[in-house]
Amino acid sequence: MSFTANLFITVFLPVVFGFVFLFRKHIKRQNVFLLISNIVFLLFGGVGGVLLLYLTCVVDYIVFKQIRKYEKAKLSNVFFVAGVVLNLIPLLLFKYTGFVIASVNSLFNIGIVIPQWSIPVGISFYTFQSVSLLADIKTKKISYQPKLFDVCFYLSFFTTTTSGPIVRFDSIHAQLNERNITSEGINKGLTRFVTGLGKKVLLSNNLALFVEDVFSSVADQNLSVATYWLGSIAFTLQLYLDFSGYSDMAIGIANVLGFNIPENFNYPYIAKSIGEFWRRWHISLSQWFRDYIYIPLGGNRVSVPKHIANLLVVWCLTGIWHGANWTFIVWGLLYFVLLVFEKYCIKITAFVNNHFIGHIYTLFFVNLLWVFFRADSLSQAMMFIYRMFGFGSEAVPVEISTIHIIPFIIISAVCCFPVAKVFSKYNEKPAFEIIKTALLCIIFIISIFTISITSFTPFIYGAF
Repeated sequence: MSFTANLFITVFLPVVFGFVFLFRKHIKRQNVFLLISNIVFLLFGGVGGVLLLYLTCVVDYIVFKQIRKYEKAKLSNVFFVAGVVLNLIPLLLFKYTGFVIASVNSLFNIGIVIPQWSIPVGISFYTFQSVSLLADIKTKKISYQPKLFDVCFYLSFFTTTTSGPIVRFDSIHAQLNERNITSEGINKGLTRFVTGLGKKVLLSNNLALFVEDVFSSVADQNLSVATYWLGSIAFTLQLYLDFSGYSDMAIGIANVLGFNIPENFNYPYIAKSIGEFWRRWHISLSQWFRDYIYIPLGGNRVSVPKHIANLLVVWCLTGIWHGANWTFIVWGLLYFVLLVFEKYCIKITAFVNNHFIGHIYTLFFVNLLWVFFRADSLSQAMMFIYRMFGFGSEAVPVEISTIHIIPFIIISAVCCFPVAKVFSKYNEKPAFEIIKTALLCIIFIISIFTISITSFTPFIYGAF
């Protein structure tokens, strides 16, 4: 079930909100009802995926009991490694088997049959949460013994399990035992939910149609250079609005239910360096790699060659995590190269320290690298970039048929910047609140109408 499905918005959410409000003074009843809601939500993605997720919960529970039991012996290390491996096996099996077989077939010109199975919903996200829980138990960041119910709730919480943010267990555990449903939280949550819904349905989905047309035309049509640039810029905006829209909806739903979950974006397109961009983009994933891969490897408190090797490992894994395709691996490696240059090339460092130049430089490379992220293959990505720079494309103005996308690009670009801060000084004024509420109602109504008359467009990160 998607956050933008009519069934979710008009049936599932009202029922969940209604029962949670009914049990607002009984937090344990709320938790039981929400766990049942998690199961119902996930069942729309398939029974097999639900069974796998809760099997993971049981395995983790057994493993960290053994880690606790043998924490003064080396045997705890064995259980920890076994737990991590058992968590990673399903992810590797379902997500990467086809990619590995296809690569082997291509390399050796053979025909091994690629299994046709669907990837369980949210497996990339809940696997990382599961590994972080085991690591925090092992390193005693979590000093208590988690209950099986709490682990099941944490890994299957429907607001975060399909596309994040990647939440730490300690945060959810504290709120399972103590939280309040307030009018302020409900108002804040609904505002955030509708904002995310508008980003996805009214902007991202419209950009997606144009992006698909441009990328699919690379091989057989000679479009103008301007159109290819518009296509790449449209995808840059589409991806942000799609994923940050999902995160807004997830955070908003959690707020209404009395939970606070971490922010996943902090206006990444205002960044003035690649390093800053990744401190603002998909924050929960960046922090996960920092805490559980980069720092354990030694971080930057090592020799220069070792530090570069650490960055290489992190960015290879970042690329692989995003998808089973060489495009994602190359995308990750190119970010590794840029970050090494930023860190160790004095000329580049001085260059990006100029705020205006640094902003242009960052947007240029981020936009360029998103082409690899969007392309179906390396050949398509390279051809698209060639066409962007005038090789094999027409040096004519943008086609008349593409002019319609420019207003969406302008509005979307504005939404990528912290314009809300401009109006924050008016927040206390009743007239402003009335206007804001009316605008949110209009966005909600138009979004629901749009969902009803258009074909379903899934969230991009739902595929990861």
